[in-house]
Amino acid sequence: MTPENLDAIYESLDKDVQYADMIARHTVDSKTTQLDNLMKEIYTEIVCQEEPATTSIEKYFLSLANCLYFLGDNLEEIGIYDDISKAKAKEKYNNAYLNFVNPVDTKKKVTVAEAQTSAENEAVTETLVSTIYARSYKMFKYKIDTAQTMLSTLSKMLSKRMQDAQMSMTGSAGNDIKQYLAEGPFKQVREEL
Repeated sequence: MTPENLDAIYESLDKDVQYADMIARHTVDSKTTQLDNLMKEIYTEIVCQEEPATTSIEKYFLSLANCLYFLGDNLEEIGIYDDISKAKAKEKYNNAYLNFVNPVDTKKKVTVAEAQTSAENEAVTETLVSTIYARSYKMFKYKIDTAQTMLSTLSKMLSKRMQDAQMSMTGSAGNDIKQYLAEGPFKQVREEL
């Protein structure tokens, strides 16, 4: 094998991968545009900010939770394409295999290995489509999983802010009560004791 042969194989593989990746990304991106835009906004308005506003965190928490709800249907739609494309690839392989094992010309004997190889060659396109949908499903699922992690992070940020606010209110209210007790109507009672 020469370097030129390897280069030709790599170049061909790159073209095939780029084409398959383009289809998978288009499939996923067409279903997740709203989520992608929302995650970019969250990055700009929350992640890149040193101290993001609580109202912004609340807004994006609600928006992201709502977006994820609707994306579930889109994910399941891709899942159906994944399942059906696998079934079609298997059907094409099985039919081709049977045609090679039971040829019309009964004088020609085919080995199992020859039948498998021929059937695989016959089902290459269907197998590739199945692979693209399987990758699309995984890409989509990754986006949803990552968005759910962000939703959890936003929830934790809101919880921490609520706890901090409660502690701040308790602290200032506690000081107010102590001051009231020290200077208020009970001052005379304490002095008399």
